[in-house]
Amino acid sequence: MAQSPITGKRKEFKTKNDVLDEIIKIIKQPETEKYGLGQTLYYNLPFFSNPNILIRDWQVEMINDYYLCKNFNVPLGNNLDNLSSFRTDCFILIENEFNKIEKFNIKENA
Repeated sequence: MAQSPITGKRKEFKTKNDVLDEIIKIIKQPETEKYGLGQTLYYNLPFFSNPNILIRDWQVEMINDYYLCKNFNVPLGNNLDNLSSFRTDCFILIENEFNKIEKFNIKENA
């Protein structure tokens, strides 16, 4: 039993298909176009599912590769395969902490 983000009511999700059907309903909502697919799923999936089970390893790797290329100017190609996971994790943690500090400073100075 979990809350449906579509109806706001408790609903029983018995199978993986029940979860996927709810995801499809979320995707078809007008708000999804307004806020974007990623943000919409980020805020709605935890109401009725465990996002960590739904997201596949290759998807997480793809997001990490994108993040590294975009934010740390690591070129595509073999260079990503040569980066250690420890260094990658450290970079991501550092970047996240800098972002948190920046957001905090903006709120405090507003």
